[in-house]
Amino acid sequence: MEPTSTEPVHGSGEGAGEILTTSNRPRLGITLGDPRGVGPELTAAALQDPQLRDVAEFVVIGHESWPTTAGIRLEAVGEWPAAGANMATGSLVTKADAAAGRIAGAAIERGIELALAGRIDGLVTGPISKQAINAAGYPSPSRPSTRRVTRSPATRSSCGIARESPR
Repeated sequence: MEPTSTEPVHGSGEGAGEILTTSNRPRLGITLGDPRGVGPELTAAALQDPQLRDVAEFVVIGHESWPTTAGIRLEAVGEWPAAGANMATGSLVTKADAAAGRIAGAAIERGIELALAGRIDGLVTGPISKQAINAAGYPSPSRPSTRRVTRSPATRSSCGIARESPR
């Protein structure tokens, strides 16, 4: 079957974000959520299931150090320090909170951009920390997967969208 569009494995720079589609299955973006939480681990485990991977094509949106899974594309939105890196400052809101919030927020923003551009058909968001999102400068969402958590005017009211007619 001929591909219907193209996309690099990592999405950054000019022309980034085009997705290689090899079937008529829906294309779903999955944000990893807070890189310190269970989202990255659960996403990796779920995408190991061949039955799940038969249902849709997936694009994972998150930090570049996430271990990519064969056949799954990673749309990288930032770097996360190696395990055990000490970012604590002793305050209630740490540098780690802000860094994690920036990555989680950027992943949601990138997922929305991909959906609005028609490059994915739907977006699933991993769990985020309200404290981390706030520390990164995003407004506090009461329901992170459906409320505004983006700063960009183009994506401000678009969380929870799905295209009308999946591929």
